[in-house]
Amino acid sequence: WPGAVALYASATDDNYGLSGLFNTPATVGITETALFAAQPGLWDRGPALRVRLHRGALASVSEAQVLAGANLAAIGDGSPENWELFQFSEAELIAPLTWDLRLRLRGQAGSDGIMPQDWPAGSRFVLIDGSVDQIALAPAMRGVQRFYRWGPAARGLDDPTYRGAALAFRGIGLRPYPVAHLRATPAGGDPALDWIRRVRSGGDSWDGYEVPL
Repeated sequence: WPGAVALYASATDDNYGLSGLFNTPATVGITETALFAAQPGLWDRGPALRVRLHRGALASVSEAQVLAGANLAAIGDGSPENWELFQFSEAELIAPLTWDLRLRLRGQAGSDGIMPQDWPAGSRFVLIDGSVDQIALAPAMRGVQRFYRWGPAARGLDDPTYRGAALAFRGIGLRPYPVAHLRATPAGGDPALDWIRRVRSGGDSWDGYEVPL
């Protein structure tokens, strides 16, 4: 870790401007076992997910702390859009930098809509904590390809340690959540569909049945 990482962005592959400084390394790693699909909204008590970290540590928390938002992580293939958010309660250190994660909540923040049948071994793991910041991206720039370069902030943009990519972000975190309890019942020879809506915010109140639009 070089001490601070600078991110530069541009509409073209030149004339880069500073987009952000990141001073704290994220807790990241690679999975060594597969994570199979599970029902969202229920505790996933399946086999442990084994994660080998590049650096850092994980810790167990109580179920109540998980329900309050603790131990949120992302698992994915490294592309801009193919990620699932999940939480875990139990983290057991089984070898240096290697952890078994159990008692999980899957498909958090609406990501159950893209949960695959399994995340294979070799998937990326990122702990979503205060070290991970979201880049600044204006709404008008969603879906627009931009060029990025990143590397040690103490070195120049042309230093060989810098890496780059051309990426477009569609803002998939703003998609409507998948509906819940989808049901089909016969109605005069045709199926009648009904479901319960889900909402991104303001839907945790116990005062009413329908969540706000």
